[in-house]
Amino acid sequence: KYMEERAVRVDAAVECKEDAACWVKKLSDANAFVREKAAWELSWLKDPSTLDALVKALSDKDNYVRSASIYAYWSFGDKRAIPAIEKQLKDDEGAATYVRVNQDLKRLLVALKRKA
Repeated sequence: KYMEERAVRVDAAVECKEDAACWVKKLSDANAFVREKAAWELSWLKDPSTLDALVKALSDKDNYVRSASIYAYWSFGDKRAIPAIEKQLKDDEGAATYVRVNQDLKRLLVALKRKA
């Protein structure tokens, strides 16, 4: 069962290959494993046209997806995510579910703000 659940990542990779637009669509997939894989793939492709989709993924309800999205967005260093990150941190305030991943989100926010 463990491998079956994760095999969807392979299916997504076969379908999307290095197509950034395909991976952006996968960020909205119902399966969290596919969304996480999409965020990682976008971090490696480094296509600036994917930034808006990655900003949205920074608020994913799955910690692994959110973490991969933070890493992917960090590689761009684009400041347009600052308002969305601030809103997400405010919305998640007091929610124990996101304590660890939001530490990384806070680090990303600081790094983006320092990029004057």
